[in-house]
This record gives sequence, structure tokens and C-alpha cells, in this order.
Amino acid sequence: MVAVALGALVVFVVLVAYLACRKPNPHSPETPPEPRTRPATPTGRIPLGPGEDFHFDIVGAGSYLATLRKAAGDRLANGETVVLTALVIPEPNNQYDPNAIAVHLEGFGKVGYFSRGDAEEWRAVAQALIARGAVGTCEAWLMGGTAEKKNIGVRLSLKEPDEIEEDLGLRADE
Repeated sequence: MVAVALGALVVFVVLVAYLACRKPNPHSPETPPEPRTRPATPTGRIPLGPGEDFHFDIVGAGSYLATLRKAAGDRLANGETVVLTALVIPEPNNQYDPNAIAVHLEGFGKVGYFSRGDAEEWRAVAQALIARGAVGTCEAWLMGGTAEKKNIGVRLSLKEPDEIEEDLGLRADE
């Protein structure tokens, strides 16, 4: 009996010491991280970010929770910030919307779409991606996935569409 109590006390002391020595997370899961600098761009990829911050919400993520949970692993539940590479892929043959723009997490799969209004605003960029046989890339911040907030949302760090159009040479000098 004494050995069990002593063992429990040791476990408790070790746990308290571990929690006290753990480095604090520099970003709470609700505070957007700073976008990283742009990585090298492989052929067939066009960088669409980083933007000023993670301000661009996608829609339909609730339909892809299994993919989002796989991508996040235990990191969101542990209070970690999760930022992954997103692929922005136009879907001109989408049966519901020919302007549809899908968002995939690299290595995991589709996690949502641009809203219809956003897809319309991004149409010139989407057409340029299609014409060049490329996908757009940016960073995606995963939010939620905790005991209090089980669903996982996605925000992208994108430049404004007119900036990208200018970068791609789609805009005449004004």
C-alpha cells in the first residue's frame, strides 16, 4: 500500500516538474502565426502568398474533417500552432461551379474550397494557373481541433488577387 502511494507521488511530482519546465507555446491556437518567408518554388507551382496574415477563410472544411484531423495529428489538441502548405487548384470541370477553386493540404488531400464569391474574384488567377498547368501555393493555418472546439477551420495566407495578377503579368499598366 505504501509502495503504491509512493509510486503515485513520484508520478505526480514528475508530471508537475514536466509541466513546469515545458516551454510556453509562442502562439496560442487562436492567434495567427506570422507567415513564413516564401519557400523555393518548384516547377508547376506559383506562390500566392505570403499575405499580410492568415485572413482568407475557406468553406466546406467540415466535409473534410477526417483529412484535417490526419493533417493536424495531436498538435492542435496539444495547443500547438499548425501551419502547412496548401495547394490552390482550380476545378473548371466541377459539376456545381465551373469557377470552383479547391484547397488541398500538401500530402493529405482536399480540405475545402474558396467561397463562390471569392472564386469569382480569383477567376483571372485561376485561369492563369490552368493555362500554365500549375497549382498555386500558400500557407494554411489550421484552427480549432480542441476539446472545446472540435471542428477544424482553415485560413490561408494569400496576397490580394490584383497583386498576384500583377505578379503574373495579367494586368496592364495602370
